[in-house]
Amino acid sequence: MLLKELAVFDVLSTPIWVVHPFTESVVYANPASRTLSGDMSLKEMRNGIYSTCPETQLQHYLRYLDTMTEIFEVWTLQTGKGLQSVYCKTTLVDTDDSGTLLLFEAVKLLAQNQSIHTGSRRY
Repeated sequence: MLLKELAVFDVLSTPIWVVHPFTESVVYANPASRTLSGDMSLKEMRNGIYSTCPETQLQHYLRYLDTMTEIFEVWTLQTGKGLQSVYCKTTLVDTDDSGTLLLFEAVKLLAQNQSIHTGSRRY
């Protein structure tokens, strides 16, 4: 079962979000990610003022990740200290019951107003 497989991420201090690429819904978020993002939606995080995402639709990552090992996005989160940029690494997760999903791992919290060039386009 998918949730049982993903429960291993519950003990990590690194924020992890697992997202369905077609519905763009969060299938799983570990405690660290829920603490960091609160009740923000995926759309809010990906479309914030500091956010940079190579694709506007997550399903397009499926073709890229077949030939590349990872894709990076920068998300904007509302925290107690104000807006925070988060550098996220994107990889594929293959599951038996839910098909291919996207795993976003927050690899670096950026200083306020700091950005990273990801070669992304923004619409």
